[in-house]
Amino acid sequence: MVRLGPDRFIKRLSSLYEERKDDGTVWVTMKRVGEGKKQPKDSGCLIRATDGRKKISCLITSSYKSVDFEQQLNSLMGTHLFGIVSNQQVRKQPSSHKKKKTT
Repeated sequence: MVRLGPDRFIKRLSSLYEERKDDGTVWVTMKRVGEGKKQPKDSGCLIRATDGRKKISCLITSSYKSVDFEQQLNSLMGTHLFGIVSNQQVRKQPSSHKKKKTT
């Protein structure tokens, strides 16, 4: 897995999305790191992305301008999330024609 800086991660993630635009999937995961007793000062977020073949990652620490990175990541993911289908089922309207029971 290749560890990149925040700016290079955004560029590589964009190219990964473009490569998989027509067929394929890109998985992006986030994990909080450094919250334990071993590294109390260096807490941050590990962001990983893969398409099944290529893997990239980036570590965002609390000292980095995480708000700027978050805005860039949100806009990038928002532009490339076009194939999501809602799981909500469409409710059928009750029909106005009720069948009469014959006896």
